[in-house]
Amino acid sequence: MDPRTTDVVWKLETHWAWAPWLTTLVVAAAVAIVVHAYVRESSPAGRSYRTMLALLRLTTLALIAAMLTEALLAGVRTARPRLAVVLDRSASMSTEDYYPAGELPDALADALPSNPSRYALARAALTAENGRLLKAIGKNFDVAVRDTGGGEVSLETEDDAAPAWAGESRLGDAVLRALDDPSGPPQGVLLLSDGQNTAGRSLSEAAESARRLGVPLLAVGVGRDSAPPDVELGDLIVDDVTFVDDLLAFRATLRVQASTAEQVRVTLTRDGGAAPLAEQTIDVPTGASSHDVLLVYRPESPGSLRAAISAAAVTGERDASNNKLTRTIDVRDQKIKVLLAAAYPNYEFRYLKNLIDRDSTVESSTFLQESDLDYTATDPTAVARLPITARELAQYDAVVLIDFDPRQAPRSFWGGLRQFVVETGGGVVFVAGPRSLPHDYAAIADFAELAPIDPSGSPAAAGKPVDAFRVAPTPFGLQAPSLQLGTAPDETRRLWTQLEPLYWWTDIGQLKPAAQVWATHPTALTGAGKPAPLIVAQYAGAGRVVMHAIDSTWRWRRRTGDALFARYWVQTLRWLARGKLLAENRSTRLATDRTNYEVGQTVRVEVQQGSAGDQPPGVLLQTDGGEQQRLELSPVAGAAGRYAASLGSLAAGEYRLLLAGADPDAPRGAGAVSAAFRVTPPPGEMSRLQRNREALRAAADRSRGAYFDIEQVDQLAGALPPGRAVAVEPLPPVELWNRWWMLLAITGCLTTEWILRKRKAML
Repeated sequence: MDPRTTDVVWKLETHWAWAPWLTTLVVAAAVAIVVHAYVRESSPAGRSYRTMLALLRLTTLALIAAMLTEALLAGVRTARPRLAVVLDRSASMSTEDYYPAGELPDALADALPSNPSRYALARAALTAENGRLLKAIGKNFDVAVRDTGGGEVSLETEDDAAPAWAGESRLGDAVLRALDDPSGPPQGVLLLSDGQNTAGRSLSEAAESARRLGVPLLAVGVGRDSAPPDVELGDLIVDDVTFVDDLLAFRATLRVQASTAEQVRVTLTRDGGAAPLAEQTIDVPTGASSHDVLLVYRPESPGSLRAAISAAAVTGERDASNNKLTRTIDVRDQKIKVLLAAAYPNYEFRYLKNLIDRDSTVESSTFLQESDLDYTATDPTAVARLPITARELAQYDAVVLIDFDPRQAPRSFWGGLRQFVVETGGGVVFVAGPRSLPHDYAAIADFAELAPIDPSGSPAAAGKPVDAFRVAPTPFGLQAPSLQLGTAPDETRRLWTQLEPLYWWTDIGQLKPAAQVWATHPTALTGAGKPAPLIVAQYAGAGRVVMHAIDSTWRWRRRTGDALFARYWVQTLRWLARGKLLAENRSTRLATDRTNYEVGQTVRVEVQQGSAGDQPPGVLLQTDGGEQQRLELSPVAGAAGRYAASLGSLAAGEYRLLLAGADPDAPRGAGAVSAAFRVTPPPGEMSRLQRNREALRAAADRSRGAYFDIEQVDQLAGALPPGRAVAVEPLPPVELWNRWWMLLAITGCLTTEWILRKRKAML
């Protein structure tokens, strides 16, 4: 017998096969014949006497008809209806979501700590207010609470408050298990879950089975529709080597998933230290967003700087393990050497030379194509002969050419300059002018390789004096170390708007695809309709190149002295010199951003090239099965000698990256020429943490049930099905038609009618 509370229900059954209309017709005919017979019969009996006889005759006929129907009492033992409660205990239910004050019903908020786990929230929905919801269900149903693994859940103790989390969400299997109860399907299934089904049969399949059985699915969605609040720092770009008092720019990407609009503070500190070296406050909107981070810092002492970038947690964030990035920078205390060469001593040359002469961190040599005979004797920085070979140029870190006349320079100079930049890592600045640069450079192939422009498209004549204009930095330029005139981004933007206007610029022609436009003309446009570039940069091999379409930055000295003029030029020269320092300090390195990935995740491969070359380094991707393919690498903007590739759709397995030409038999992880990583099947369970409201609602609708958010759980009691008693087992029937008292009644009615008729002498 079913152990649930039972009752017995009886009902009358017959085996009468006639149609209702025929039965009615026969009964009416019988009544009419009996009544007509007694009305028409000649007899001394009065009306009431004959009426009594008619009733006896009709009673006899009714009893005979009852016997013919084989009437009996059928009994059945019934039980209270059942409602199955399924509580999701997969690992995703351990997620602690953030709920602003007032979002959860008071009954739930009072019963739980702040930021409860989803499982604790689901339990509280059943047990809050002394189990009000369970009591409402218990009025009409017997309740069985089980988890998605099929185990019983005790709601009266705290032993089950933090269960062993299941590695998979088998919601469809759990619902089908509840429907396939040995005692019969329940009259409703209440599912409390975040809706993420990662294994087994689908929720829609289970809902279809519930619909066919007539069992409504009541789904309660637990969790948030968006992923949990999280802050992630990534894609850190910073030079590995710098100079004391040089401006060091840390660029990174901040990815945020926020439950409310707020501000996130990003700070640069020494790793392990508390005092901020730089900071930036970023306004983040509700939901997912991505933001650029730029932190600048001037190291004040030489040595190894272990820097850390940290982002403050957003409201409701529980895991801050990805809120921090670290990098070690080698800070050098040494002078940079600069060759300053010009065709003639214009103001740009003179003020820049004076600036460099006064700066104790810069050592300069100067060369003038048009100089007095005693120039080299009177100026200790002057050189009598232009260094023309790569070996001679290698004594310098950067070269500045101001409206340099290419016709007065030996041909070999341009080949040596190209080798100095591309292979040695040196830097060069090309400053345009009214005489030669860039319109006289179209035929110089080595210049065409170095410059960020296509000289063949340069105008045939130089620009002319124009109305006053101010240089306008681009958003990309405001991130370049050279253009950081202030100590913070807002101050830098303000100072650029306050610089003295200039009165000359020239069209430098078509830019190369890899050129970085740092600053433009505020109103003039190119033939393509874009702002005319005034300051442009480019990486060339291991070195760096800057080009000016202006020749009078010396005007920026007005009202500020050397402050801003010097800041721009010294920072530019140091940035150019850093390329050579990096090339000398670093060998080629190969790495991935992580060592473990899930199927479907993007693998980012980066190569930092030590010695410059004309082409990106070759990288081979090898599988554990021995297959290999060559990767296509692209230059990383803002990082000299750095190349990257993104790999997607890799199958699960072990992979190895190898620089082309390196020893293929070298052990995994040997030195900088190889890197290994693993791609594993996605666990799925913790990769999608947002509530899957659509799947839960669709399953509820398909089974003719109802869906509620956890915030609406107090409305659930009103949506419960009415509940019908369930037949447990039949009882032996009680036959009425062949009882002795039935025959006795028929005989009694016939005998009584015969005696009464005889008394009145009726036939």
